[in-house]
Amino acid sequence: MNSITLNSQGSFKAKHLVTASVLALTGLLASTTASAGLVTGTANFTIENAAVSTSTGGAFHFDRHWGAADNALAIGANTLGGTAYSNTDTVNFSAQVNTNISDIDYSNAVPEVIRSTQGTTMDSSDLSAGSIGLSGALRLNGPLGVLTPFDFDLYKSGADWVVGSNGAGFPPANVFALVDVVESLNANNELSLTGNLKWSTAGISYAGSFGFDNSIVLGSFSLAPSAVPVPAAVWMFGSGLIGLVAARRKKAFDA
Repeated sequence: MNSITLNSQGSFKAKHLVTASVLALTGLLASTTASAGLVTGTANFTIENAAVSTSTGGAFHFDRHWGAADNALAIGANTLGGTAYSNTDTVNFSAQVNTNISDIDYSNAVPEVIRSTQGTTMDSSDLSAGSIGLSGALRLNGPLGVLTPFDFDLYKSGADWVVGSNGAGFPPANVFALVDVVESLNANNELSLTGNLKWSTAGISYAGSFGFDNSIVLGSFSLAPSAVPVPAAVWMFGSGLIGLVAARRKKAFDA
């Protein structure tokens, strides 16, 4: 009789222990997930040089891409490094969303470098304001000369998403427009985007300045939010919880 009573009490306590612990673990997990805040993640570009050539009357193609490691690199017609592409290649590259809030101006430290890593100021709770900084640079090369869109930012102009090029010594120019856009926020209020790329005609733009054909799809774009890792402390808490519950159940059974 006593054994049954003790087992019931032990089982009752164990159930309450599990319930309380699960609630605590849920609270820890909830505290580690992202809430409304600055946009994070990775932007992925796929650009077809054949389409670029067609849209520019055969005059241009992207012949090289540099990533975040070269953010302070001065880029000219003869600059090497990065990844080289032919006029028929598919240009694939990824760019992490910049975590700096203010722009980083490299021309102050290195006079011959006119580069500015763009800050990320867009909050996912209000996509109409601010911008998303993206590191990297492209070189648009051809018989008419060299253009170097670099130090990108992604922002919303009305209902349209635009990829702009920035430099510490040059006025900003819009490079790509996102069309056929699918825009969504996940349960953690993190932004995801997919769409196709065309030359932008908004404001000062490559299409407007050089007569590029903005009706041709150049490639595709996606923005995926960063995965939020579960801290080691949470997993340690979970492992300890399992061990504690197992010990309580064994003690109640032995009694």
